Amino acid sequence: MAVATSVATWYVHDTGNDFWWRAKAPAEAVGGRVAVIKGADIMQALSEPNVHTPLPWSIRLTLEDGSQVKVRTSQGWTYRTNARTRYTHLEPEYPSHEGAAIFTRPAVLQAMHGEQMRSLGIRTIAETDDNYLANQNFNLLLREIDFGPKEREMHARVYHSFDAIVFSTEWLRDRYFRELRDKFGRKGMPELCVARNHVDLKHWPEPVERDPGAPVRVGFMGSTSHLWDINRAYGAFKAAKQAGATTTVIGYNPANPDKGYHLLNRSERSQAFIEAWSDAIDTHIPWVESDQYHRAALPLDIGLCPLIHNDFTAGKSDVKAIEYTISGAAVVAMNLPIYNSNWKHEETCLLVNDWREMVQAVLRLIYDPKLRYELVTNAQEYVREERGHTQLNDEWKAAIYG
Repeated sequence: MAVATSVATWYVHDTGNDFWWRAKAPAEAVGGRVAVIKGADIMQALSEPNVHTPLPWSIRLTLEDGSQVKVRTSQGWTYRTNARTRYTHLEPEYPSHEGAAIFTRPAVLQAMHGEQMRSLGIRTIAETDDNYLANQNFNLLLREIDFGPKEREMHARVYHSFDAIVFSTEWLRDRYFRELRDKFGRKGMPELCVARNHVDLKHWPEPVERDPGAPVRVGFMGSTSHLWDINRAYGAFKAAKQAGATTTVIGYNPANPDKGYHLLNRSERSQAFIEAWSDAIDTHIPWVESDQYHRAALPLDIGLCPLIHNDFTAGKSDVKAIEYTISGAAVVAMNLPIYNSNWKHEETCLLVNDWREMVQAVLRLIYDPKLRYELVTNAQEYVREERGHTQLNDEWKAAIYG
């Protein structure tokens, strides 16, 4: 095995989801590297010996006569199988791996590699920033793939097999601890670590100069995981438009949720929702490549964090508030532990308890530029001092080294 020059390697399954916050940023901070496995290569990389994927691995066979051979490809393994090669010992090797092995959102195949790496003395770490132990009906994607009780049981077993697990929040850590303890007991419990989302000051986007007379920009940024959450912001969008502000959604667009899916195939109630949102949204900005999105300031003066509260959404982090803040937008967030544990009402944000209070908060900020300025200034100081490079480095290194 090569001498490690990186303290850890993040193995990331590239499905188009952003992995900057949970892999690229911490790897840069601690001196690690990121191995991004493309979706088309994931099965081959994980299930077959190979030399060409971001996870190259081989199998060393000790034959009956004591000699050894190394199998580096699937074709080589097929040859040995067809030749009925007799061996007394099989050992995997990871010639390019460096440091601890961190698997983001690992499934069964990643756990199998984790087990083999552990046998070689490599520290293995699983990572999650969502609660996949929650009922699948709380999340559209999990519901669509029927991620039911059997899948949740396997997910728990996969995570329990690692040396450590890294979570994005304390709530998420405690939720997994209770589940793993109840299923498997305390014996063999992985180390449970928290590494929150942080951003180095050098990665803050460049502020964009605006015309002071331009309309206030109100908006939301999020994925389809916020399919039901965003409806709590509808009243705020409508009120913002009536007050002369412009409205923007970035990523998921409730006015065109299906990307071309014909409107007539939807129910009348669903069509009505789409039409209502079409009147409330001025601009939709699609996702850009995950390496690029954080380098440009979000075009917002007020950023909304609508959220319903259930077992799945409670596992989310406050990364949305951080992204709004470093872009210069004042934050309006739901008064839930995700936000109120770190963000202070009337100081770094406005916390609201329901959609009506969100409407009131948005209107207040539209008409009070001084309050917007104070909230953004205080929030940026908080992110700079408490959610920057030092914390990013310290929290991840604590997980990597144990």
